[in-house]
Amino acid sequence: ADDYSTNGIQLTTIPSNSTLVANIFFGNGKHSIELQCDDVNLPSVSKENVNGDDSGGKVEQKSRPAKVWRQIGSIQERIVVQIGFKLVAVSNCEGSDETYVIDEVFVSQSAEKA
Repeated sequence: ADDYSTNGIQLTTIPSNSTLVANIFFGNGKHSIELQCDDVNLPSVSKENVNGDDSGGKVEQKSRPAKVWRQIGSIQERIVVQIGFKLVAVSNCEGSDETYVIDEVFVSQSAEKA
């Protein structure tokens, strides 16, 4: 993962095959949960030959979704973490590129059973 900043905010780029680990610590300090997703499987850049064959003709880059959501945990586990990834343009020594960064995170916990 590479770090870069935009508007003064430090962001870390997320490789397509990253592992996500969420450590959730509760206010009482006595309980914590670790959730893991072994491969976030973010869309990668795909290039397709315009001719639809291997003739070596013009290659076109397919666009990727601007926002991608992944979820770890489940209702059965009584906790869910949803992570929103945003596609951003970054500049590097080879020119410009697009990559995903974490944009939003939501944690939901089910209520205790009565």
